[in-house]
Amino acid sequence: MATTATTTVPAVKAALYDLLKARPGLAGVQVEWARPSHDAMQPEAVWFEGTKTKQRAQAMGHQRRDETYILELTVSIVLDGDEARACEYRMWQVVADIEACVRENPRPIPAPLFDVQFDGADQQPAQAPGQRLSEATVRIAARSRI
Repeated sequence: MATTATTTVPAVKAALYDLLKARPGLAGVQVEWARPSHDAMQPEAVWFEGTKTKQRAQAMGHQRRDETYILELTVSIVLDGDEARACEYRMWQVVADIEACVRENPRPIPAPLFDVQFDGADQQPAQAPGQRLSEATVRIAARSRI
């Protein structure tokens, strides 16, 4: 028995993952499918955190549904020293490169995807003795008809 797609999330996530891994502006930044272990995390890292998805039927009795979802990515920058400003500035550079990637690739997969859009970022600074940490949760919104 054949099955039909119930979501475009895996295909869109895979396409964005590949685009981010290949992006010249993210050379040297660890790009991962999911959060790396503490021991494996590099000082500059990006990973997919999770997805929030909704579906809505188009009409009674129809199998077609509109799907909207938010892919969340974490950007994590850790710098040795006491320069919080430099750490946060670098974090925003990485966020800007992710935003540019999404803007340049609004349809990373063909139909049924309508588009993806950069939906914003929330930043959280932190510190430890001799280190600064700046993290952001980046949101990428997607719309499709399945």
